[in-house]
Amino acid sequence: MRDGGVVVWDKSTADHVVRALTALEVQWRRLGAPIATALEPGISSQEIDLLAVPYGLEIPGEVKASWGWHNGARAVAPGQGRWTVGPGGYEFLSAQSSLESYALNRRVHEESPGDDPLLDPYWHESWLPFMTSDAQRLFVDCDRTDQFGASPVRLVTWEWENFQVDRATSVAQVILIWTWLLEQDLYHVVRGESGNVWWEPVEWSRVPEFLRRSGLA
Repeated sequence: MRDGGVVVWDKSTADHVVRALTALEVQWRRLGAPIATALEPGISSQEIDLLAVPYGLEIPGEVKASWGWHNGARAVAPGQGRWTVGPGGYEFLSAQSSLESYALNRRVHEESPGDDPLLDPYWHESWLPFMTSDAQRLFVDCDRTDQFGASPVRLVTWEWENFQVDRATSVAQVILIWTWLLEQDLYHVVRGESGNVWWEPVEWSRVPEFLRRSGLA
């Protein structure tokens, strides 16, 4: 069913995530970010479940809620850069793109016999990337969800440094962090002469150190 035009299934989880995303969108529009006008329509929980079947994944409720709000952003025209959420330069992937990224990472970073799941860098069967910024991939572990559908967020970088560390307690927390950074005018939209658009921190030293170190900013 739909509530106010948003696809809803686990209402408590969906409401929390959608409120956070809606507040983030307010900041995008205030700051003139192109992503605000490039969002795709949301899709239903049932559609997401069907997309995930070939991959054997049970998508956490928070991630479902984000795709119910909007199923990512439309493709960028050649030469226009990327539509990103702001801090960290992360792209808002659609459900389809997220699952394609999952399959790619499973192929490229496949598990070898004897790999230690806590120490060895390989892409686990239950890891779902939902935002990417070049080689940086924010992911949730589909096997680590609470009763409300929330899942801690981790980050895999090019170097795989500290990939086993939780960067946030939930997807909603990540969104709230980004919203706060934009509310504080710590980032602004930059428009290049060629039409490219990107985000930059107004002054990197003003971003709290713990957020700079988290990989989320």
